Amino acid sequence: GPPPLMPGADAVVRAILRREVPVAVASMSKRAWVEPTLDAIGMRDLFPLVVTHDEVSQPKPDPEIYLQAASLLGVPPQACIAVEDTKHGVASAAAAGMWVVQLRQATIAADPQPGAHVVIESFREFDLGWLEGAWPGIRAG
Repeated sequence: GPPPLMPGADAVVRAILRREVPVAVASMSKRAWVEPTLDAIGMRDLFPLVVTHDEVSQPKPDPEIYLQAASLLGVPPQACIAVEDTKHGVASAAAAGMWVVQLRQATIAADPQPGAHVVIESFREFDLGWLEGAWPGIRAG
């Protein structure tokens, strides 16, 4: 069966969508697994854009998948926030020039990675102020 939904994930994504911020999934899994998994956890309708292993030629840590997702969203990579839970994912998003939130809410949490701008233990720690550029130690504007 699908993995359980991470506590707080649904609330964070819905809060982001209420702010009319575009969202996407950038997964190195195959589309044939990603979309049914999103359906099974009740989040498929929240992600109008899903970019998977099937659409890119280079795997993470190459930035291709994140650059592709940003391009399809019509947003410059530097204006994107990537939430990642793996070493290669953090490296990929950082190489794409995105702000990186490393989420350690995984079965086997990766050690804090040098490419992460902030490390959180769960989605419940996601600060919606980051959407306006209020990063720890960085002033908006």
